[in-house]
Amino acid sequence: MNLTVLDEFETTTVELLPGEGGVPNNSVPTVTDPIITDVTTVKGLTLLKTQALDADCTGSAADGDFSQDPVAATPDQCVVYRILAANTFTTLSEFSLSDVIISEPFTNFDTNADYVEASAGTTTTGAAGTITVAAFKDTDAITTTVTPLVFSETATLQYSIKIKANPGTVTPAT
Repeated sequence: MNLTVLDEFETTTVELLPGEGGVPNNSVPTVTDPIITDVTTVKGLTLLKTQALDADCTGSAADGDFSQDPVAATPDQCVVYRILAANTFTTLSEFSLSDVIISEPFTNFDTNADYVEASAGTTTTGAAGTITVAAFKDTDAITTTVTPLVFSETATLQYSIKIKANPGTVTPAT
């Protein structure tokens, strides 16, 4: 997965329909160009997905081993994934983000690998220190919710998968 920075823009197009409802005295406004474009800048959240080989399936990998590059894993080896969500606001006067959901659908890997049970956890790091809690697995995904994710904090969902027999090289979905 590539770095996704929500510091881009979203374009919303609204089309006015003259003469339809809410016009006083049944007058029809004159509009030469009924299309209005609104550009909204969304800031504050960065997402980054990395992975590392865990050849012996110990459930961990060295921090320096995590990369956005594809990981070549063979059957019965594991891959540890981290999805980092960062609140990029830098001061308290800006925003805390509520109900940040970090989720990984099983369809991103279940053809070639199995989720390693109980491997998912969430770590939140910020001024108050580091807090680690379990993430949960439902029928479709591994998910965690962080609330609030205050300014300059990060939350990381980490989980492992084990490569099935004969799947070839696993390249994560982006």
